[in-house]
Amino acid sequence: MNGLGNLTSIFFNPEKVATSVAEKPRWLPAFVIFLVVMALVGYGSYNYAIDTQYGVAAKVGEGGKSQEVYMAFLKSPAIRIISSIVQGISMFVTFVLIPAALLNSIASIVGTPVGFKRMLAYMSHVGLIIAAGQIVRFLLIMAKHTPDVRLSPAAFFPNLALFSPMMTFLSSFDIFSIWALIAVVVGYKELAKMKMSKAVLVVVSLWLIGVGILVGLVVLRGLFVRKV
Repeated sequence: MNGLGNLTSIFFNPEKVATSVAEKPRWLPAFVIFLVVMALVGYGSYNYAIDTQYGVAAKVGEGGKSQEVYMAFLKSPAIRIISSIVQGISMFVTFVLIPAALLNSIASIVGTPVGFKRMLAYMSHVGLIIAAGQIVRFLLIMAKHTPDVRLSPAAFFPNLALFSPMMTFLSSFDIFSIWALIAVVVGYKELAKMKMSKAVLVVVSLWLIGVGILVGLVVLRGLFVRKV
Protein backbone atom coordinates (compact mmCIF):
# COMPACT_ATOMS: atom_id res chain seq x y z
CA MET A 1 0.00 0.00 0.00
CA ASN A 2 1.38 3.42 -0.92
CA GLY A 3 1.72 6.35 1.46
CA LEU A 4 -1.37 8.13 0.12
CA GLY A 5 -3.46 5.01 0.59
CA ASN A 6 -2.36 4.79 4.22
CA LEU A 7 -3.67 8.29 4.89
CA THR A 8 -7.21 7.19 4.09
CA SER A 9 -7.09 3.49 5.01
CA ILE A 10 -6.28 4.24 8.66
CA PHE A 11 -9.93 5.17 9.14
CA PHE A 12 -11.41 1.84 8.03
CA ASN A 13 -8.57 -0.63 7.52
CA PRO A 14 -5.89 0.02 10.15
CA GLU A 15 -4.50 -3.51 9.92
CA LYS A 16 -3.35 -2.91 6.33
CA VAL A 17 -1.77 0.37 7.39
CA ALA A 18 0.13 -1.44 10.14
CA THR A 19 1.40 -3.99 7.62
CA SER A 20 2.45 -1.20 5.27
CA VAL A 21 4.34 0.87 7.85
CA ALA A 22 6.04 -2.28 9.14
CA GLU A 23 7.63 -2.56 5.68
CA LYS A 24 8.09 1.16 4.98
CA PRO A 25 7.69 3.30 8.12
CA ARG A 26 6.77 6.63 6.52
CA TRP A 27 5.53 9.09 9.11
CA LEU A 28 6.24 12.55 7.67
CA PRO A 29 3.13 13.04 5.46
CA ALA A 30 0.76 12.06 8.27
CA PHE A 31 2.71 14.23 10.72
CA VAL A 32 2.49 17.29 8.45
CA ILE A 33 -1.26 16.84 7.92
CA PHE A 34 -1.83 16.34 11.64
CA LEU A 35 0.21 19.40 12.58
CA VAL A 36 -1.41 21.66 9.98
CA VAL A 37 -4.94 20.59 10.90
CA MET A 38 -4.34 21.05 14.62
CA ALA A 39 -2.73 24.46 14.11
CA LEU A 40 -5.51 25.69 11.81
CA VAL A 41 -8.25 24.43 14.12
CA GLY A 42 -6.49 26.00 17.07
CA TYR A 43 -6.22 29.31 15.21
CA GLY A 44 -9.83 29.27 14.09
CA SER A 45 -11.29 28.47 17.51
CA TYR A 46 -8.76 30.50 19.52
CA ASN A 47 -10.93 33.51 20.35
CA TYR A 48 -13.84 31.31 21.42
CA ALA A 49 -11.53 29.45 23.82
CA ILE A 50 -10.13 32.70 25.24
CA ASP A 51 -13.60 34.16 25.77
CA THR A 52 -14.67 30.98 27.55
CA GLN A 53 -11.63 31.11 29.83
CA TYR A 54 -12.42 34.72 30.67
CA GLY A 55 -16.00 33.79 31.51
CA VAL A 56 -14.85 30.99 33.82
CA ALA A 57 -12.33 33.32 35.48
CA ALA A 58 -15.02 35.93 36.06
CA LYS A 59 -17.28 33.37 37.71
CA VAL A 60 -14.60 32.42 40.24
CA GLY A 61 -13.72 36.04 40.98
CA GLU A 62 -10.64 36.39 38.76
CA GLY A 63 -12.15 39.03 36.45
CA GLY A 64 -11.54 42.76 36.52
CA LYS A 65 -9.58 45.34 34.56
CA SER A 66 -6.27 43.50 34.78
CA GLN A 67 -7.90 40.32 33.47
CA GLU A 68 -9.41 42.25 30.56
CA VAL A 69 -6.00 43.68 29.65
CA TYR A 70 -4.47 40.21 29.82
CA MET A 71 -7.21 38.78 27.60
CA ALA A 72 -6.70 41.58 25.07
CA PHE A 73 -3.00 40.67 24.98
CA LEU A 74 -3.84 37.00 24.42
CA LYS A 75 -6.06 37.95 21.47
CA SER A 76 -3.27 39.76 19.62
CA PRO A 77 -2.53 38.22 16.17
CA ALA A 78 1.04 37.21 17.06
CA ILE A 79 0.01 35.43 20.25
CA ARG A 80 -2.84 33.73 18.41
CA ILE A 81 -0.48 32.36 15.73
CA ILE A 82 2.16 31.26 18.23
CA SER A 83 -0.46 29.59 20.41
CA SER A 84 -1.88 27.72 17.42
CA ILE A 85 1.53 26.38 16.42
CA VAL A 86 2.32 25.39 20.00
CA GLN A 87 -1.05 23.65 20.23
CA GLY A 88 -0.33 21.61 17.10
CA ILE A 89 3.07 20.52 18.42
CA SER A 90 1.76 19.75 21.90
CA MET A 91 -1.10 17.68 20.45
CA PHE A 92 1.42 15.70 18.39
CA VAL A 93 3.56 15.05 21.45
CA THR A 94 0.53 14.08 23.57
CA PHE A 95 -1.38 11.91 21.12
CA VAL A 96 1.38 10.54 18.88
CA LEU A 97 4.94 10.83 20.17
CA ILE A 98 4.51 9.79 23.81
CA PRO A 99 2.09 6.91 23.05
CA ALA A 100 4.44 5.68 20.31
CA ALA A 101 7.39 5.65 22.70
CA LEU A 102 5.44 3.87 25.45
CA LEU A 103 3.88 1.28 23.14
CA ASN A 104 7.24 0.57 21.52
CA SER A 105 8.89 0.05 24.91
CA ILE A 106 6.12 -2.26 26.13
CA ALA A 107 6.20 -4.28 22.89
CA SER A 108 9.86 -5.07 23.54
CA ILE A 109 8.85 -6.59 26.87
CA VAL A 110 5.54 -8.39 26.27
CA GLY A 111 5.55 -8.86 22.49
CA THR A 112 7.80 -8.62 19.46
CA PRO A 113 10.05 -5.53 19.22
CA VAL A 114 8.48 -3.07 16.79
CA GLY A 115 11.05 -0.30 16.44
CA PHE A 116 10.31 3.28 17.37
CA LYS A 117 10.19 4.53 13.76
CA ARG A 118 7.53 1.97 12.84
CA MET A 119 5.50 2.75 15.92
CA LEU A 120 5.80 6.48 15.30
CA ALA A 121 4.74 6.02 11.68
CA TYR A 122 1.65 4.08 12.71
CA MET A 123 0.66 6.45 15.51
CA SER A 124 1.11 9.41 13.15
CA HIS A 125 -1.53 7.85 10.92
CA VAL A 126 -3.81 7.18 13.90
CA GLY A 127 -3.40 10.88 14.66
CA LEU A 128 -5.34 11.59 11.47
CA ILE A 129 -8.44 10.18 13.16
CA ILE A 130 -7.92 12.62 16.02
CA ALA A 131 -7.41 15.40 13.45
CA ALA A 132 -10.68 14.49 11.72
CA GLY A 133 -12.42 14.75 15.07
CA GLN A 134 -10.95 18.21 15.58
CA ILE A 135 -12.24 19.32 12.17
CA VAL A 136 -15.75 18.15 13.06
CA ARG A 137 -15.47 19.86 16.44
CA PHE A 138 -14.29 23.09 14.80
CA LEU A 139 -17.22 23.12 12.37
CA LEU A 140 -19.63 22.66 15.27
CA ILE A 141 -17.89 25.42 17.22
CA MET A 142 -18.37 27.77 14.27
CA ALA A 143 -22.02 26.77 13.96
CA LYS A 144 -22.78 27.11 17.68
CA HIS A 145 -20.42 30.04 18.37
CA THR A 146 -19.12 28.32 21.49
CA PRO A 147 -16.26 25.89 22.26
CA ASP A 148 -18.69 23.82 24.34
CA VAL A 149 -19.09 21.07 21.75
CA ARG A 150 -19.73 17.60 23.13
CA LEU A 151 -19.20 14.49 21.01
CA SER A 152 -19.12 12.19 24.02
CA PRO A 153 -21.48 10.96 26.77
CA ALA A 154 -21.10 14.46 28.23
CA ALA A 155 -23.72 15.51 25.66
CA PHE A 156 -26.32 13.84 27.91
CA PHE A 157 -25.34 16.18 30.76
CA PRO A 158 -25.84 19.71 29.35
CA ASN A 159 -25.48 21.35 32.77
CA LEU A 160 -22.07 19.81 33.40
CA ALA A 161 -19.40 22.50 33.80
CA LEU A 162 -17.04 22.72 30.82
CA PHE A 163 -13.81 22.41 32.84
CA SER A 164 -15.04 20.05 35.57
CA PRO A 165 -13.34 16.71 36.33
CA MET A 166 -16.43 14.76 35.27
CA MET A 167 -16.62 16.69 32.01
CA THR A 168 -12.96 15.86 31.34
CA PHE A 169 -13.58 12.18 32.10
CA LEU A 170 -16.67 11.87 29.90
CA SER A 171 -15.07 13.84 27.06
CA SER A 172 -12.35 11.21 26.88
CA PHE A 173 -14.98 8.82 25.52
CA ASP A 174 -15.85 10.93 22.48
CA ILE A 175 -16.52 9.22 19.16
CA PHE A 176 -13.18 9.96 17.53
CA SER A 177 -11.13 9.04 20.60
CA ILE A 178 -12.77 5.61 20.73
CA TRP A 179 -12.28 5.26 16.96
CA ALA A 180 -8.59 6.06 17.34
CA LEU A 181 -8.31 3.70 20.32
CA ILE A 182 -9.68 0.81 18.26
CA ALA A 183 -7.24 1.63 15.44
CA VAL A 184 -4.34 1.59 17.90
CA VAL A 185 -5.37 -1.80 19.26
CA VAL A 186 -5.69 -3.34 15.80
CA GLY A 187 -2.39 -1.91 14.57
CA TYR A 188 -0.52 -2.73 17.77
CA LYS A 189 -1.64 -6.34 17.57
CA GLU A 190 -0.25 -6.54 14.03
CA LEU A 191 3.01 -4.67 14.67
CA ALA A 192 3.89 -6.35 17.98
CA LYS A 193 2.68 -9.78 16.84
CA MET A 194 0.59 -10.32 19.97
CA LYS A 195 -2.85 -11.69 20.72
CA MET A 196 -5.78 -9.30 20.48
CA SER A 197 -6.55 -9.68 24.18
CA LYS A 198 -3.01 -8.64 25.12
CA ALA A 199 -3.09 -5.69 22.70
CA VAL A 200 -6.40 -4.54 24.18
CA LEU A 201 -5.02 -4.83 27.71
CA VAL A 202 -1.88 -2.81 26.95
CA VAL A 203 -3.51 -0.07 24.87
CA VAL A 204 -6.62 0.42 27.01
CA SER A 205 -4.55 0.43 30.21
CA LEU A 206 -2.29 3.17 28.87
CA TRP A 207 -5.32 5.13 27.68
CA LEU A 208 -7.06 4.91 31.06
CA ILE A 209 -3.87 6.05 32.79
CA GLY A 210 -3.79 9.04 30.44
CA VAL A 211 -7.43 9.84 31.20
CA GLY A 212 -6.69 9.60 34.91
CA ILE A 213 -3.80 12.04 34.57
CA LEU A 214 -6.00 14.55 32.71
CA VAL A 215 -8.74 14.31 35.33
CA GLY A 216 -6.15 14.69 38.09
CA LEU A 217 -4.78 17.85 36.51
CA VAL A 218 -8.28 19.33 36.33
CA VAL A 219 -8.85 18.49 40.00
CA LEU A 220 -5.55 20.16 40.96
CA ARG A 221 -6.46 23.22 38.93
CA GLY A 222 -9.77 23.46 40.77
CA LEU A 223 -8.05 23.22 44.15
CA PHE A 224 -5.53 25.89 43.15
CA VAL A 225 -8.25 28.29 41.97
CA ARG A 226 -10.20 27.87 45.20
CA LYS A 227 -7.09 28.58 47.28
CA VAL A 228 -6.32 31.71 45.29
